[in-house]
Amino acid sequence: MRAKDNSSRVGKNIITVYMGRIISLLVNLWVTITFANYLGESQFGDFSFALAFVGIFDAIINFGTNQVVVKEMAAEPDQTPAILGTVLIFRSLLIFANTLIGIAVGWGLNYPPSIILLLLIFYSNFIFSSRLTSLRKAIENTFEAKIQMPIIVLLQVLDSFLLAIGCYFAIQYHANLIQLAILYSLSNVPGTLILGVLIFYFWRLTPTFSWRHMKKIIKLGFPLLLFGFFSTLNTRIDVILIEQFRGNAEVGLYAAATRLIYPIVFIVNSLSISFLPLLASYNKKKDARFTPTFILGLKILLLMGCIISFTLFAHADLFINMLYTPNYRASIPAFSVLGVALFFVIFNFYFIDFLIVLNKQSRATQIMAGVASFNILINLYLIPKFGFFAASVSSLLSYGLAFFFLTIVSFGYAKIQWMKTSTKYIFFVAGFVFISYLIKDLQIALSISLALFALVSLSFFFKVINRYEVSLLKNFFNR
Repeated sequence: MRAKDNSSRVGKNIITVYMGRIISLLVNLWVTITFANYLGESQFGDFSFALAFVGIFDAIINFGTNQVVVKEMAAEPDQTPAILGTVLIFRSLLIFANTLIGIAVGWGLNYPPSIILLLLIFYSNFIFSSRLTSLRKAIENTFEAKIQMPIIVLLQVLDSFLLAIGCYFAIQYHANLIQLAILYSLSNVPGTLILGVLIFYFWRLTPTFSWRHMKKIIKLGFPLLLFGFFSTLNTRIDVILIEQFRGNAEVGLYAAATRLIYPIVFIVNSLSISFLPLLASYNKKKDARFTPTFILGLKILLLMGCIISFTLFAHADLFINMLYTPNYRASIPAFSVLGVALFFVIFNFYFIDFLIVLNKQSRATQIMAGVASFNILINLYLIPKFGFFAASVSSLLSYGLAFFFLTIVSFGYAKIQWMKTSTKYIFFVAGFVFISYLIKDLQIALSISLALFALVSLSFFFKVINRYEVSLLKNFFNR
């Protein structure tokens, strides 16, 4: 009965999270576009570069704790106060140390004072922001472990609306780059305070420190620290190298494309976040539904990935021209390529969460180390010659390579014959790609409608989702 209740809660969480993430996506998209158009590509490049620089340290501060904490709290609910308190203390020390290191690196690389100031402002996000591995994020992990994500999502929506309102008035009063950066960080403070009141006052949860949990978190998290570091390099190093070799204007053009992609990644990744406690529970109990549930998640991602990537690739020019000023038209080719790369990204998140559930994060680390090295080498060679478009191509190749190896490893642990199983889906994707090519130049509403029709038709033809998986879906969304 408990498993059934958890399944139902997962389904309801997916619906709630998707609605909340979509609202946040729309609001954050407006803020991103407004910032880009207001600041211009050069200053928007400085803004994006500072975020990317700070983001590199996110993996170290994370130390693999986000995924490990959710899994441990779900497995041992009575130990939640000890786990939370340990993580808060551990993360606070990491935030302090990495802030000092980051600023020292900035001075050592002779960044101008304006960039150093931006870095200081953005480092405060490690306290309040749900976008980074912050102290707030540690508290959110408690709700995730209890599969009570609606509260988290509502507060994230509040963050987005506060940022949007502040952005509107700041621009009306001709705010400068530094003032917008301060606004960007302060918009997260009210949500953090509300979250703290909920968990410490109403839940009366008193965090404690435990050496046992500290040792366990470090042991399980260290492979994820390495994984996170290599994964972050894979996603952030392109911005650093573009700034180094091509200047802040190209960083702004590239950021205009990537920052439209990131919110979509977060929305799709909410599926992985909602499935993680359920997969962890099934794995611990040796429940026979573990592998079928994992496969069902893959199939849902397949359908979502096809339609999302098609839309972004086929209509990249429409999105860029509609959302940005003419100065950003050069971003169209990069945005189109990144739309295709997104197909692989959403699977990679899911595979990594699956490996974490099995305590096989070291394999994910090995894969991402190789992929990050591959990505850096390609970027070092191509960016000086071809600029920011080369970074998008490098991202596509890197994410595709990661997808290939993660598929093999994950299917091996799930005891799935990946070669036999994948053949049908390769033909499915090939058929969809062929149809997409034929309809990509049509008007956007018509082409997306036809793409959806083709996706549904191919799903029935190839029997993508079977009857047992339909019953699993019903359990997710019905008590």
